[in-house]
Amino acid sequence: MKNEILEILTQSLSDERLDRITRRDESYQTAFQEEIEAHDSLEATLSGEQRSLLDDFVSAASKRTAALEKIHYQQGMKDLFDLFQTLAAKE
Repeated sequence: MKNEILEILTQSLSDERLDRITRRDESYQTAFQEEIEAHDSLEATLSGEQRSLLDDFVSAASKRTAALEKIHYQQGMKDLFDLFQTLAAKE
């Protein structure tokens, strides 16, 4: 039950807040534009088959990174929840 509640809470919070924060963060936006430009430059030099392989790789790497970010965020929320419980028990 506790994990289900954290799953719902963290999904909602992370989707909305992180999107809003990244849209406003200049360093993130700059890095994102550099990533797009580097990808486009690389892709322009590749054959069709190489481009397809690169897209498959980028997709797989992105899925792994997204899964890891979700794990990190949820663990942080669990740690915060545990901290609050510990502090409440001391009072």
